[in-house]
Amino acid sequence: EKGGQGGLTGFEAFVVRGDAVTPLGATMHVGDALGFSYRNLPGSRATELLLYGVDARGETFWFYPAWTDASRPPNSLHIGTSNEPIRLMEAVRHALVPGRLELHAVFLTSPVSVSDAEAGRLPEHEASTLTVEVLP
Repeated sequence: EKGGQGGLTGFEAFVVRGDAVTPLGATMHVGDALGFSYRNLPGSRATELLLYGVDARGETFWFYPAWTDASRPPNSLHIGTSNEPIRLMEAVRHALVPGRLELHAVFLTSPVSVSDAEAGRLPEHEASTLTVEVLP
């Protein structure tokens, strides 16, 4: 699903390179960190968010929530609604490889674990996707 309930949900990605923060364009570099903001307008039923990327090899990179311990998959990020975009404060850097990277924001009405999400076991949700070319 793309877009969702009349645009009540969505996300933006930002490239963080040193002290510079710029909106994500068509390309980024392997060493860049990514920051995000999301939109969850009043009227949306979404209360949870997953933000991840999938590269051309099919490898998944988690941005929110952070998955730091392989034996303990975290649950989705609990979110509220706001008339303004909400900035997630931590920029995240992964060991990306050159090629296509699809960024996904999944908005849900109940918590889900990242392992269930990776296995494709998602309850009803809305999703937005951005695609970027990762350069060396």
